[in-house]
Amino acid sequence: METNQRFAVSAAPHIFAKDTTSLLMLDVIVALMPTVAAGIWLFGWSAARVILICVASCVAFEFLWQAIFKKTITVKDLSAVVTGIILALNMPSTAPWWMIIIGSAVAIVLVKQLFGGIGDNFVNPAISARAVLVASWPALMSGAAFVTPFDAVSGATPIVLYRQAAEALTGAPSATAVITPSTLDLFIGRIPGCIGEVSKIAILLGLAYLL
Repeated sequence: METNQRFAVSAAPHIFAKDTTSLLMLDVIVALMPTVAAGIWLFGWSAARVILICVASCVAFEFLWQAIFKKTITVKDLSAVVTGIILALNMPSTAPWWMIIIGSAVAIVLVKQLFGGIGDNFVNPAISARAVLVASWPALMSGAAFVTPFDAVSGATPIVLYRQAAEALTGAPSATAVITPSTLDLFIGRIPGCIGEVSKIAILLGLAYLL
């Protein structure tokens, strides 16, 4: 019995899917939307400001880098948008605009594009940028807002906020006053912190979508 089979010899990948980079990134954006919405609800429009500046500057830096060095413009793949959202969610709502732009430049230019663009960077651009910002401006990055919806009050750190609240409620010195948020507050996100880290339920909703 004769068989006539042809084998294609080539480098990986050998299995192709119909999913494009932009579709995959869109999935990530949808998964991040609950956390984005929760951050804006908890921290007010200052959180929206951080997110918008992050996304806009990340897209701008990617476009400018690729235009200057005559590379293929890839901003339509939405990867810069994802980087901007993740970076914003890792920043406090009180972050100044100039620090947000510096973080975006570090993420897109130094970490992503300098190493060849999407898929070639060896570390996550957004998280690397956060690490640089924390190392450079720890006071600004550790500052958090203890909030009710659309009414944020800036404070030095979460520890200071809890100490002040404990003193006000108990009248005891800060060394002995103790106050902790309820389980519900921890779950919903009514605690100080970065825009995207406080609401556990929003993070779990994003996880459920990806699963």
